[in-house]
Amino acid sequence: MKASPGLRQLSDGRWRFRMYTAGRKDGPRVQVTLPKGTTRTEAEATYRAAVAKAAARRGRPIPRRLTFADAAAEYLGIQRGRLAPGTLVNVENIVNRLVSLFGERRVEDLRPSDVVAYQAARVAADVMPSTVNGEVVYLLAIVRKVLALGWIERDPLPRGSFDRLSTPAPETVFFRAEEWGAFMRKLEELRPDAVPAFRALLLLACRIGELSGLTWGSFDLEGGRVTIPQPKRRGRVKTLPLAGELREVIGSLPRGLPAASVFIREDGSPWDGRQLQRLFYRVRDAAGLRKALHPHSIRHTAASWAVQSGVPLLSVKETLGHANISQTVRYSHLETEHLRGAVEAVSTVEKSGRRHRGATDRG
Repeated sequence: MKASPGLRQLSDGRWRFRMYTAGRKDGPRVQVTLPKGTTRTEAEATYRAAVAKAAARRGRPIPRRLTFADAAAEYLGIQRGRLAPGTLVNVENIVNRLVSLFGERRVEDLRPSDVVAYQAARVAADVMPSTVNGEVVYLLAIVRKVLALGWIERDPLPRGSFDRLSTPAPETVFFRAEEWGAFMRKLEELRPDAVPAFRALLLLACRIGELSGLTWGSFDLEGGRVTIPQPKRRGRVKTLPLAGELREVIGSLPRGLPAASVFIREDGSPWDGRQLQRLFYRVRDAAGLRKALHPHSIRHTAASWAVQSGVPLLSVKETLGHANISQTVRYSHLETEHLRGAVEAVSTVEKSGRRHRGATDRG
């Protein structure tokens, strides 16, 4: 029985084949040697499957020498249609930093030791470990995207081949009621056109990037609800009721077409995420508030106040749009009212014991 073209048996009995991974002769070519003990039938099946996979890629421009810069460009091209503008800018900054270091390296030549060296260099530059971990996440995402596309045959940075940097538990910093009042008064003084945006940011418990992306099409005023896209959750959405002060805030704004931005500046241009972030720090400092407060603290504030008011964690999870309850548990330490009975019961027994001991001592 004649072997398939491109497939041959070596003198030691192993089977080997060569093929163009892009399904075209102008693309990269690889050589695959199958393990000892592979039968002719198994080798034929493996070869046919590999050729079929390559044929399915035909037409995709796969660089002959796939560098990390090529992979990063492909990754960003995909993400540009998925991420909010503010988020995309942050991702591009991280990816560009990675490209400056790994750009000319072949993706398949990357090694776990490269990641370890990158981690060490960033920490030596006084970058927080949590930030470095986030950057490495994008490095892996780029590599695994081209792996999923079939542009490389193996993952050069497999799971478990290096460790994440250890980081302390994230601190949940939120506004005290009087601090939020001071912040909003200073905001009213400095940029009154931003007041609706920041009030909605708190009432919706959303991220700045999510808020800046809201259009009038996101709001169902008759049905009393708002649908908020969540780019960080791969395009999922959360839907919240439009009630109370939130309805008042939205109702006070000039209504626009469905595609028009809801939160606009005094000149009519939409607020974007970066502008709101810069304004936050300006107002915080002008109001003399804690430096620990940051834009995401507004989202923490919404969750913390809700928990302190007795709202169940599951409801808080849905309001925040968390993927699972473990992300919301960080606020559980604020939920103490349900423990009042236990504390009082211990106190009652403790008092009873002291009274009983005193009576015994007198006898």
